[in-house]
Amino acid sequence: MNNTKRSVENLLFAAWAASIIAMFGSLYFSEIKQYEPCALCWYQRIIMYPFTIISGIAIIRKDYWISFYTMISSAIGAFISTYHYLIQKDSFFPDHTLA
Repeated sequence: MNNTKRSVENLLFAAWAASIIAMFGSLYFSEIKQYEPCALCWYQRIIMYPFTIISGIAIIRKDYWISFYTMISSAIGAFISTYHYLIQKDSFFPDHTLA
């Protein structure tokens, strides 16, 4: 039982660390490198940034059901990210600008 709890804690910490790295990476490119994010980048940030706070609180409170709370937002973010990638890399998808 203890190993299962520890592995869940490790996964929760890994999710928090990934969200922190993603947040600081996007802030680095927009604020330091001065790359202007497109509209789809903003949508992805809107979904990603709260994960740093939510997963940090979940680590402190030992709330292992955080995946239940964030699963829908993660799916929406993954859909936007996949669509964003495809309109940039695949000629099948037309390049529509949203802004």
